[in-house]
Amino acid sequence: MAKKVNLVFLLLLLAWFTIFITGLSIGDAVLAEKDFDVVTIVWWVLYIGCVVLFLAKPKIGQYVCTVFQFLWIIMQSLNFFASPSGIAQYNDLFKDTHHIMAPSDTFLIPDTAHLILLTLLLLSFAAMIVFIVTSWKSKTK
Repeated sequence: MAKKVNLVFLLLLLAWFTIFITGLSIGDAVLAEKDFDVVTIVWWVLYIGCVVLFLAKPKIGQYVCTVFQFLWIIMQSLNFFASPSGIAQYNDLFKDTHHIMAPSDTFLIPDTAHLILLTLLLLSFAAMIVFIVTSWKSKTK
């Protein structure tokens, strides 16, 4: 069961990440702007590799996915400690995307797409940790 839960989260995260590359608008609201740059594509391909590895070799894939997601969480979290100029750059870059809360000049308030990404990422990471711990416990019995 835990493997299926992890697979659902991994695939939801992959689908949402794919939306970042293709872009998504609902009516006049831009949820995610098209982001087809080299770094995003490389990160996306690496993530697909992690998901495939989890499907093919779950014993190894669970650790690779966990490390990858941990690094991704760190990278996303570093945005929250950006300098005022970094916050201004973020706000300018995502000024046309949907925001649940209005952007601030003093601290980073992510747009809706990044909030969903971070939420899925944290849920997927937590599910993977639970999967690893339960697999360790089942080995010790």
